[in-house]
Amino acid sequence: MPLVETLPLRSGTAQWPLWGSTARLVVTEPARLAAASRLVTTYLSAVDRACSRFRGDSEIRVVQRAQGQPVRVSALLADLVAAALAVARRTDGRVDPTLGGAMVRLGYDRDLQSLTSTGGRWRQRAEPAPGWRRVELSGRELTVPPGVLLDLGATGKAFAADRCAELVAGSCDTGVLVSLGGDLATAGPAPDGGWQVVVQDRSDEPRCVVALPGGTALATSSTRSRRWRAGGHLLHHILDPRTCQPAKPVWRTVSVAAYDCVEANALSTAAIVHGSGADDWLRIQHRPARLVDASGTVHTVGGVARLSDAAWYLARGTGVASLVLLTIVVALGIATRSGRPAFGLPRFAVTGVHRNASLLSVLLLAIHVGTLLVDPYAHLKLVDVVLPFAGAYRPVWQGFGTLALDLVVALVVTSLLRHRLGLRAWRAVHWLAYAAWPFAFLHALGTGTDAGEAWLRGTAAVCAATVLAAVGWRCSAGYSRLSTVDGVR
Repeated sequence: MPLVETLPLRSGTAQWPLWGSTARLVVTEPARLAAASRLVTTYLSAVDRACSRFRGDSEIRVVQRAQGQPVRVSALLADLVAAALAVARRTDGRVDPTLGGAMVRLGYDRDLQSLTSTGGRWRQRAEPAPGWRRVELSGRELTVPPGVLLDLGATGKAFAADRCAELVAGSCDTGVLVSLGGDLATAGPAPDGGWQVVVQDRSDEPRCVVALPGGTALATSSTRSRRWRAGGHLLHHILDPRTCQPAKPVWRTVSVAAYDCVEANALSTAAIVHGSGADDWLRIQHRPARLVDASGTVHTVGGVARLSDAAWYLARGTGVASLVLLTIVVALGIATRSGRPAFGLPRFAVTGVHRNASLLSVLLLAIHVGTLLVDPYAHLKLVDVVLPFAGAYRPVWQGFGTLALDLVVALVVTSLLRHRLGLRAWRAVHWLAYAAWPFAFLHALGTGTDAGEAWLRGTAAVCAATVLAAVGWRCSAGYSRLSTVDGVR
């Protein structure tokens, strides 16, 4: 796992044992550590009550005892199960939440801190898992087949790390790193140079240092950690759903970087289960990864050992700048339609600023999209740029950005063909600018890693106020009188 827990406990850092591993919390504003710690411990306690296999009173135990009957569960457990099912779908079932019974049969029926050997005899009997497709979740109503015990360990810690990081960044106004064993998530502004994370599973393993930009995550899955003995056999906790047996130890560890820890953990766990060829499979997933094989040789995908946040900062900066410029374009477009001077400038000057702002916004938008296409974190494909809501990362919010891009492209193309289309057709298409702005606005708020930052909220508020004021003026009687007098209408 990433051994951030072996680093000294400096100011702004808290660490404690958790779920047979170690939880570590680091904030960039040390004065807010106490409040951040309370938020994290409270949330993790709720997660434990919802999905611990080792508590008889946990919700997943209640669901198991329901013997196939639907159970109304908490919103938290519904979110955890939804995440687990999404991961199973994303990994083609390589990560399956219905392995709880197999874990118990193999002896992993208590916290690893108290589990060293289960005694008895262990028989290697291959049988498939019950299967994630048999789990039904409708809103908060959860149904699992009779006798099936869910095991959310593969996604639960990662989900908790993501939510804790978002919660602390949003509530405490600080940059934060949350590490729960091998699952690490960040949110808010990172320290200078990024979050420096040591990736090493055990002291005798190869190591590297990764610089994570704020708002990204790293997960490490291992066949050498979380091990116990059963009938004299040394077993590990990552099971192959096809056999319900520990996956073949082709890889000692797999570390994957992504925008959120749930995805990073899904890919690292699935790579362990995949076995031979997992490095090629991860390359198709377009995520930076580091794999250590059984001999100790390190394999990298996408340059995880040399991660730089320059491309990510460029993508974020050009995205926000594009939104600001699009706001200016919409406001100035309304101003030029009035036929009157605006902002103390004559009409021809306002028209010139409007045109130049439009060109600059298109240029920055092209840089924004181009950077994300080559950024191994973003996992953005060419089809995602054209087809809305088809992306793997936050598809709804990313889809809003795709809609805005498609509309801007339509504006650019029709502007280039203006003389062939005619003024009336060009003006009709030009109204799409009004639709592009709200889509771009929603995209910026929902998909950016800075969404919880005060500066972005302030920027978004100013942009919204500007457009609303311009549209309000456009709809006012005063605007109509000005346009009629100047013969614009």
